[in-house]
Amino acid sequence: MLGLKDGDEPDMLCGECGDGIYAEEGHLAECFERFGSLLCEGCFADASEDDEDDGCCPACGACPGFIGAECDETCDHATGEPS
Repeated sequence: MLGLKDGDEPDMLCGECGDGIYAEEGHLAECFERFGSLLCEGCFADASEDDEDDGCCPACGACPGFIGAECDETCDHATGEPS
């Protein structure tokens, strides 16, 4: 890792499994934006896999089951238009 030496303590712990995470890890910003939690790379990959199957619109992010947050079928994904 970027300048880390053996024995360096992790900066934080994974919100799912408790493994150590270092601030330099590249997936952290996307992880926090998508899931509102900081996860290690393994848990992030698992959550991303699960997230793809949740029925949420991949273009506008609207998810079924949330009042006022359902896709209105006018986003680029629903209309087939490129963004």
